[in-house]
Amino acid sequence: MLDDTIIVFTSDHGDALGDHGHSQKWNMYQSTVRVPALVAGPGIPAGRRVTDNVSLFDFGPTILDWAGVQVPGWMEASSLIPYFGKEPAPGRNRVFAEHSNDALLSGTRMMTMVLEGRMKLVHFVDADEGMLFDLDADPREQVNLWDAPEHRATRDRLIHEILLWRSDSALKSQGFIEACVRGAQSMMSPPLHMARGQHREGSR
Repeated sequence: MLDDTIIVFTSDHGDALGDHGHSQKWNMYQSTVRVPALVAGPGIPAGRRVTDNVSLFDFGPTILDWAGVQVPGWMEASSLIPYFGKEPAPGRNRVFAEHSNDALLSGTRMMTMVLEGRMKLVHFVDADEGMLFDLDADPREQVNLWDAPEHRATRDRLIHEILLWRSDSALKSQGFIEACVRGAQSMMSPPLHMARGQHREGSR
């Protein structure tokens, strides 16, 4: 079975374990959002390390590619398959993360992170303040550059990138909603041929 199996070991988030006074997640510091992932199996080069910025939900289209299933057009993620090939994989300019509507999240209704190269910005939907870090100069994220005059242009540009991302996401992910509606409709439609012992459920 292992000769025909690809194993992915990862997590949905990291835990702060005391970093910045946080015990678990509910923040956008690197200890929470920089989640490791290990991949092993046939066709996966041993010992290869990917340092590019990628997103956890990239494993969605990646797994579909491995399974030979067509990736839906509404998926915003990018397949990681190129990273396992011989040619250099095309990197991306920036990655995003968001957290909202969590019963344990306090202080904001929604926070969004954008990471572009060495710069990381965290935007809070209900506050004028935010966070901006230069991860090369400040890997522990202790110096907030949000109000620094010399970084104002970077701050404003990254906030605009969040706006563009949200707009593009809303347009592209409409296909997901349409797919869910079609799926719900098909569940409520009678089958063309009722097989013996067939069990169907639906909701309205």
